[in-house]
Amino acid sequence: MSGCSREIERIAVTSVVLDYTTLELQQGDTYVIMANVIPAEAENKELIWTSGKQSVVRLTEEKDGKCILTAVKPGYSRITVKSLDGDKSATCDVKVVPCPIGSVTLEQKEIVIDRGGKATLKAIVEPEHATYKNLIWSSSDKEIVEVVEDGTQAILYGLKKGSAKVIAQTKDGGLTDTCEVKVLSLDVDRPEVNLSGAAQS
Repeated sequence: MSGCSREIERIAVTSVVLDYTTLELQQGDTYVIMANVIPAEAENKELIWTSGKQSVVRLTEEKDGKCILTAVKPGYSRITVKSLDGDKSATCDVKVVPCPIGSVTLEQKEIVIDRGGKATLKAIVEPEHATYKNLIWSSSDKEIVEVVEDGTQAILYGLKKGSAKVIAQTKDGGLTDTCEVKVLSLDVDRPEVNLSGAAQS
């Protein structure tokens, strides 16, 4: 009987293959990409994942050849996966496109302010991760209500007695919502109140 033993041959990685070589994601999306190590019997299947632009696509590494991609902002990023054994690699080019606005809703549908007074009107833009949330604010009658834009909110100034509609419109998609603003004249519309709190006629 021979005293020599036959050395078991180590199975090395010969290639790495991704399930996609190109992807298009919307800002805010997540996607699980899969890498297959060939051959399946390879002893060391450990992988290293990298994103060419973490500011565009963020990576969260998972086990079993999986990696979670998170689309951070519009742009391009090349995802590379590389095997520790044999330095074999594969790439996927990811394009992140803007997330459109689905709706804009004003928090108040009616506002009453005094002449010379002001009020803040806020808008809710959905989805929260929409790319371009800029709004165009306007007044149907600038002599009654002046509107000063401030992103997703506006400051309304009552200039004289009357009513006007304040409109918020998205720059992306042209979606709108309106609020009816009534401006009161202090010396006419507000009843006088005596010290006991009762209104005087």
